[in-house]
Amino acid sequence: MNTHKWLSHRRSFLLGAINGLFSCAILAIIERITIHYAELQEQIDMQSGPVGYILQRQPFWNVTNCLWHVILFIAASLLLHRYLSSRIKSVLLLWVCVGAAVITGWALTFLTVTILMEVSPLEKILKSMIYSSSQRSAFKFVAIVMSINVIYGTVVQMATKHYFREE
Repeated sequence: MNTHKWLSHRRSFLLGAINGLFSCAILAIIERITIHYAELQEQIDMQSGPVGYILQRQPFWNVTNCLWHVILFIAASLLLHRYLSSRIKSVLLLWVCVGAAVITGWALTFLTVTILMEVSPLEKILKSMIYSSSQRSAFKFVAIVMSINVIYGTVVQMATKHYFREE
């Protein structure tokens, strides 16, 4: 019986890591496409006349953030498989819950970093709510993570007939 739990945890760990890597790769690709279109728009703007400023874009999805994203997916996968697998029988719903937990983990990460940087959290939250680019970025992140988890959960559900075994 102890071996069965160990295998279940190992499977949850592996599935969470694969989902995190897949999600990070898709997010990095989409970010690169967005940066490319913004650079093209800047070139078009520069042809019409001098702008006066040039924005240097730093990609968000570097190795550190991808590693944190994978760790969040692994932790969410292990916790939710451990505590919700007996209550939720739908694999798809379980992976959507994993995605929601990862989004919550990122929100807590940003809040923690904001507090540690000694910036007023209320000011930072209000600033991100006011600027439409921050709203677009947050909405895009939530939409992509949730859609990736729907796709991933569907693939996992189709790939395994007996994902949860009755004990």
